[in-house]
Amino acid sequence: MRKTTHAAIAAGLSLALALGGAPLTALANTDGTEASTAAESVGTLSSQADVSARLTFSDSGIAETSAGEGYKIEGTTLTITQAGTYVVSGSCADGSIEVKKGVSGVTIVLSDLTLSKANDKAIKFKAGSSGAIVVEGTNALSTSGDKAVIKANAATDDAGEVAYASDGTTEGGDLTISGTGSLSLSSSYSEVVDGETEGCDAINCEGDLTVLSGTFDIDVTDDAMHADNTLTIGAAGTAGPTINVAGAQEGLEGATVNLLSGTGDITTADDGVNAANADLATYGWQYAINVSGGSWRIVAGGDGIDSNGDLAISGGTTEVYCTGSGNGALDIGEGAEGEVRGTFSITGGTIFAVGSDMCITPSSGTYALFGAQGGMGGGPGGMGGGPGQGGMRPMDDSGEGETSVDELTTQASGIVSAGQKTTVSSGSTTLFTTTAASSGSYALFSTDGLSGNDTLTLASGSTSTSATTGSGASQGTQPGQGTQPGQPGQGTQPGQGMPPSQSGQDGTEQEQEGAMYRLYNPYSGEHFYTASSYERNQLVSVGWQYEGVGWIAPASSGTPVYRLYNPYAGDHHYTTSSVERDSLMAAGWSYEGIGWYSDDAQATPLYREYNPNATVGTHNYTTSAAEHEHLVSLGWSDEGIAWYAL
Repeated sequence: MRKTTHAAIAAGLSLALALGGAPLTALANTDGTEASTAAESVGTLSSQADVSARLTFSDSGIAETSAGEGYKIEGTTLTITQAGTYVVSGSCADGSIEVKKGVSGVTIVLSDLTLSKANDKAIKFKAGSSGAIVVEGTNALSTSGDKAVIKANAATDDAGEVAYASDGTTEGGDLTISGTGSLSLSSSYSEVVDGETEGCDAINCEGDLTVLSGTFDIDVTDDAMHADNTLTIGAAGTAGPTINVAGAQEGLEGATVNLLSGTGDITTADDGVNAANADLATYGWQYAINVSGGSWRIVAGGDGIDSNGDLAISGGTTEVYCTGSGNGALDIGEGAEGEVRGTFSITGGTIFAVGSDMCITPSSGTYALFGAQGGMGGGPGGMGGGPGQGGMRPMDDSGEGETSVDELTTQASGIVSAGQKTTVSSGSTTLFTTTAASSGSYALFSTDGLSGNDTLTLASGSTSTSATTGSGASQGTQPGQGTQPGQPGQGTQPGQGMPPSQSGQDGTEQEQEGAMYRLYNPYSGEHFYTASSYERNQLVSVGWQYEGVGWIAPASSGTPVYRLYNPYAGDHHYTTSSVERDSLMAAGWSYEGIGWYSDDAQATPLYREYNPNATVGTHNYTTSAAEHEHLVSLGWSDEGIAWYAL
């Protein structure tokens, strides 16, 4: 089990005692509360007297410039055997620093150190050990033949694998990094082992990694900064670190990633920021990325920000570009089968996310989505073009691919141009400005102070695009808000595989004669209508919201209402037109039979409105003239009377 006293506290205590100051308890606070950076407290630690030893590397060995206890020297390998503060400097083409197995409370001060290691890690905390690194002056670490430049190892089990506690945490493997100096981390190591390509992480921790301050320049072949448990960057109320990633497979990765303060310029071949660890799937770990401060610019060949659980943005400025196909600027909830899927919320800060393929939008928060389009529109009743153009990723039998946010592709041509000045404005007020890192056909934008139904303008080079803001918490109430794919549960769709007339257990179950039940999918924004109480109850059981009886339909008439389903977009459509029905079937829609009947006496009109900016929940049906007029005033298209109720 993880010790009740976090290893980072021990490291902070030893560092504080070395300075004769107060304990750096902030080192234990992953949320940044009451935080003070170690750099602010340390100053230049190498100038302090109360350190365990001062050591200088050279190609011929390690000199004791100020001898002490708690370490041993073998050639160009320094092994630290007990808690303390060790200041290291100099230059060595093939040397390393190791912390003995199970030792915690070690602080290594890098003071103008250049250190390379040919076939091992430059700095290694062995199994079950933990500590801190303080960066002073200008430093460079590299390896030419290993999977990490800096590695902190957790305790292992009898088989030599990382030993996780019942909650997925580890004993040891924690590392806290701070300082006023700079650290360059590099490696070109790449090797195919058993058919898999291995690369090199800059920093790899099998527990928690906390980076409070310092400047980091990283160019490696795998992750830039990796934690098996929690990766925390910066602390609330501080300037935080500066992280420049010129090359990496993935940038910042942990089962949980907290971006609290700092500045990051991160370029990766795959995901820029990633919350994942397949080893923790059986421990119930809810993967999460939390951005509450700092300034981040991410250019990724994979997903820009990819959480296999939740994504929460509450502060800071985050600029994300996805340059690869089949990926998105933002992604959540793509864990293995059986893992808890996530939500995407925006409660503060600024985000500008650009891509050209998959796009998700928040389930809560106010935002504008420029350029993303669904595939409905242009055909009978506003439908047409065939299913699939809405860009929905259909679920397989396991539910894989389902998310709780909007997910759609784009049909727009490029609206953001690489290298061009790009702004988002509201009227004459500029809300955001940047030079675009890459081109894209959609952009999601949110910032503090937005309200629903505002018109914003995105200008990039000579291209200008407008969008209306909306809120993920009120999807389906105005254009652009009802675009989420999928249904709650594992592949459950209303009436799936059977016509509505057969959807009851015996085909006749009804609680109210002629009642048309109305349900709402909070994940997709779709309203659904059925005459079957059994189907209603089934959908409520998997997460649909029951909104009562929409209207009363006649038991039969000469005017049937046909029901169709788009298997790619997850949307239903209803029409009295057999021509429209046949046209949609020819385009790939599934015909689900007669849903109910229209009143031939035309007693009560039922209005139909079309949302031109949504891919799911594109139509609304209501007997309320007031609701009809309200939606039209918000930008929905008036499509007249769809049919009649009693």
